[in-house]
Amino acid sequence: MRKGVFQTARDIMDAVDRGESVYWNSLRYPVHKDRLGQYYIGEGPGMIGLTWADGANLNGNLEEFFVLDEGERTCWINDTRH
Repeated sequence: MRKGVFQTARDIMDAVDRGESVYWNSLRYPVHKDRLGQYYIGEGPGMIGLTWADGANLNGNLEEFFVLDEGERTCWINDTRH
């Protein structure tokens, strides 16, 4: 797990665009991009925008976002260590 790798909201968006597995706070809150190009935290009816309407201020603290590499993601999700 890589924490503290992001300095801005744009860094998080770029990581998602590269296909990295980005999460906020826990594995329950993946960061993803929809087909319209909007970024979200979470899934389903409880998801929220990654940023405020200004596109810069995050809905979460920057240090709470992290990346899992594919091996870590597979291990954690298969073991359901949420």
